[in-house]
Parts: sequence; structure tokens; C-alpha cells
Amino acid sequence: MKTIFGHRLPTPFCRPLRWTLLLLLAQPLLAAPPKVNHFFPAGGQRGQTIAVTVAGEFSNWPVQVWSDRLGLTATCEADKGKLKLAIAADALPGAYWLRLHDAEGASSLRPFIVGTLPEIEEVEANDSPDKVAPLEPRVTINGRLRKNGDEDGFMVPLQKGQTLVASAAAHTVLGSPMDSVLQICETTVRTDPLTRQPETEVFVATQNHDAIGLDPQIAFIARKDGPHLVRLFAFPSEPNSTIGFAGGDNFIYRLTLTTGGFVDHAFPLAVSSAATNVTLAGWNLAEASVELPASDEPLAWLFHPDAAGAWPVPRVAQASIIASDVSDPSQPQEVQLPVTISGRLEHSGDVDAFAFVGTKGQKVRAQVEARSLGFPTDATVTLLDAGGQVVAEQDDTGRDDRDPMLTASLAADGQHRVVIRDLAGRGGLRMAYRLTIETPQPDFQLSLAVDSFVLAADKPLEIPLTVSGVEGFSESVDIRVLDLPPGVTAAPLNVQATGGSGNGGSGRRGRRGGGGQQAAPANAKLILSADPAAIQPGGGPMRIEGRFKVEDDELVRIARFPLGLPLTDKHSAVWLTVKK
Repeated sequence: MKTIFGHRLPTPFCRPLRWTLLLLLAQPLLAAPPKVNHFFPAGGQRGQTIAVTVAGEFSNWPVQVWSDRLGLTATCEADKGKLKLAIAADALPGAYWLRLHDAEGASSLRPFIVGTLPEIEEVEANDSPDKVAPLEPRVTINGRLRKNGDEDGFMVPLQKGQTLVASAAAHTVLGSPMDSVLQICETTVRTDPLTRQPETEVFVATQNHDAIGLDPQIAFIARKDGPHLVRLFAFPSEPNSTIGFAGGDNFIYRLTLTTGGFVDHAFPLAVSSAATNVTLAGWNLAEASVELPASDEPLAWLFHPDAAGAWPVPRVAQASIIASDVSDPSQPQEVQLPVTISGRLEHSGDVDAFAFVGTKGQKVRAQVEARSLGFPTDATVTLLDAGGQVVAEQDDTGRDDRDPMLTASLAADGQHRVVIRDLAGRGGLRMAYRLTIETPQPDFQLSLAVDSFVLAADKPLEIPLTVSGVEGFSESVDIRVLDLPPGVTAAPLNVQATGGSGNGGSGRRGRRGGGGQQAAPANAKLILSADPAAIQPGGGPMRIEGRFKVEDDELVRIARFPLGLPLTDKHSAVWLTVKK
């Protein structure tokens, strides 16, 4: 008898098993597509070239890097997982979604943030005020809470009356598994009576936990001259039995500290395709007006070259207006449907109201976006009839959606009002909302569960696709694929959508499509085939469209897949890798 892995085996069995193990070990490992967990640093300043470490798994190196926006150029270094990212001087600030890909496939999209301020990397040890070197308060720090119990500190000199903006991007923007806390502390240097050595005493002047999702942000007005300590620590974003500060290799953050301009958001919160003047909202902004040119692009990133921060504004098909300063229930602002309204509850107890003329039997939907945009507003929306009676009221849409949406049928002709307030009666700069009031129309949505596919020359590829009808839509939708590589074709596909109706649901209307209650989606399979003689191995993005012609118009919707981050929309750049 002999043993293998601690087990006794009959002698005749040992030799063939030994040779089998040797043969298995001699075989090359199966190649797999790149897998990206995160980038560090997770962003950089426009006009700079930075070294980036990619955490993940790579069967092959070097790989190629694809970005969904122009302005980034990536070069692989000799060491696996090391990149040089060149950021163009005119690159638009904001989130860029990157893929790493090779002949085997592609990684999922991961975010990389382009900013306007100088950037540095956090240097340990910085968990004690006596160990922290002072920083110029106009900087973005790329840091990491490396282990449980870790906390990072940064010292900035302030003058009395200066406004310091401290804003951390981690969970909501980068997907880091951290629920961060920011503190701004006043410091005083005193002499220890026993050691006669100077020591720094710290007093917490203010702190913030969840300003933008689970990420903190503070605008602090200094009460005295002198150095101030900014301290960051975190709990796990998914609560567990551990009591204490959390950390790890993936607890990555970007912390902006500035006494200069900071763009928090922009007004209006949605625009049409026409040229529009937009006002930047935030702190320390000398020039707050930006002229947005006419465009059919679905999203515009707004920023100021001398200020930190950038804000994405979607373009919508219907009219987009700003709530007037006087729009309370006694003097509602008159609007015509459909309309998207950008508003702000300016002070405690503030209530906004909007009036429209409706007809008996007309179906009306009022949808609020606030928490989903990163604002703290806990909105409540109410629909009133001409006599002031409540037709419908909504606080939260579902258990996990803090933004309300209501749908109701009007019982009589006349002027109706939509009233919006914060549940706790709060007001202020960031108590903003985007309200869409419309008569919902039948519509449909296309969705994918995954974002990357591999097509082999000898076998057709099946892509699972769901088609969801909205507001009673139950028509046949033609599916087609755009930007297919040479030698690849998609079989014709027509899918019968299932209709949806009701008084709830969620979604977006206009260019993005959606809104209203959905029925169970129709599942379909899109079939791609390759001509071995014509294909060119490689990978690239493709787009899957659904089309339905109605009279002289046509509904066109793009298939989207989830990005997996709290404050991000879905993406449509589906990846296809073709192999011989």
C-alpha cells in the first residue's frame, strides 16, 4: 500500500494516478478573459500621465484597453497589471468606463474618474495628527484604507471664514465596499506637562456620514485660523457582526479637499437638445453659468476648468424647465404636459406645487428623482384635483427605492396640482429634485444580464435578451444589432412584448425610455453567427436595438445592462469577442 494526499491506496492504482497528475500539471492553464476588480489610483487629473495598478486576473499580458469616452490613452507596462494612462488636456472631467480585453474576451466595465485638480496618492502613516504633513487645500487624494481599524488623516491650513469642501468618492462612484465617515477637526498644539513635548489636541468641529449615497461630503466654514485635520474612516457597506472600522485592498477612495470652486450639481437637472444656459451649483464658484451647445448626445458633463467636480445632465425629449421661486400650493406654477421640472426645496418647510389642466379619464404619472441622483431629498409627491382633494400620494416606490412615483386616472376635468415636499421638511442647497409629469404612453425596454460575449467561428452564439412592455405595450419588436465586425451576422429576430399596466413601477421616459409598471418580460435569444473565411479575430463594442414603428413615428430602444454601482445608470456598450 502507498499513500497519496494522506490516503492509503492500492499499489496498482498509484502509478496511473501519478502519471495522470503529472500530465495534468504539464498542461497549460486554460486562458481566460481579463478580470478587473479595481484601478488604483482610481482617477487622475486632465493633462497628466499616471501609473495605474489594475487589481484582477490576467491570463495574457499585455492586453488592450477600451474607454467609452475620448480623452484617455492606455499603454501596458512590462509588469502584469501595470498601465500608463495618458489623460488629454481637453478631456472632459467625469466618469470614464474602461474595459480590458484580449483574444479570449473582455472584463466588465470599471470606472476611472478624470478631475481638474492636482492629484496625489495617500502616504502612510497618517493615522495620527502628529504624523500628518500639511497639504495645500486644492487637491484630490487617491487613498486606500488598507486594513481593519485603519483611518487616514490630512492636515490643511485654513483662514477664518474660508469654506473648505471635503468630498469623498468611494462606494457610490467606485463601488468600494465602504460606508465612509468624514470629520473636520480643529487642532491646537500644547506642551505635555510631563514630557515637555508638543502634542496636537484635536476637536471634531463637524462630521458627515451619508451625503451622496454612502459617501460623505462636507462644506465647512472655518471658525479660526490654523491647521485643520480632515479624517476619513469607514464601516463595511454591507453590515456584519464586526464592530469597528473596516479596511482592505479594495477600500479605495478619492478625497477632494479644496477652498476653491466646487461643482456639486447643475441647474436645470435635465436639458433638451437645444442650446441651453446651465447654472453650476456648489461652493466658492465665481462664475456659475455655462453655455451648453445644441446636441443630440444623450448626456452632457458639466464642469468649470478652475473648479473641482463634474455633473452629468441628461437630455430629454419633452420640455425641461426650472421651478420658479414662488411655486407653493396656493400659487402653483402652471405647466403643460409632458414636462421635466428641476427644483430645489430652499428652506425648512418649503413646498413646491405645479398646476396642469387635465381631462376626465386621463392617466397621469408624476415621477421624482432625487436620492437616485445623489441628493439627500426624501421626497413625497401628491396629486390633488381641482377641489384640493388628494387623488394619489406616494413616498417611496418599493422597499429599496427612496424616490417616489405615482400614476393615477383623473376623475374630472379641470386644473390639477402636483405637490412635492421633503418628508422631514428639510431645505437647502442640496435638497434638489427632478420631477417628470406626463401622460404615460405604451413603451418597451430591452435588457441584458451580462455585458460581454465570445463568438467562436464553429458555433453560433446565443445572447439572452429580455423585452419588457410598459403601460400596456404588447406589440412585436424588431431586434437588430449595430456595429457588428466583418464576417458576423445576426439572425432576424422579432419579439412579442408583454404588456404592463398599473399604478406603480419605476423607470425613465424620454430618450432613455421606460417608466410605468412592467409585466413579466418576454425572454428571447439573439443568434449571432460567424463566417470563418471572413471574420477577423478580435473584440469591440456592439449595440443591440429594438424598433417598433407606430404610424409615422418609430420607438427605438437600446439594450442596456447593469453596471452594479448605486448612482450609475445602465450602459449599452455590449462587448463581442470573435475567435477563429
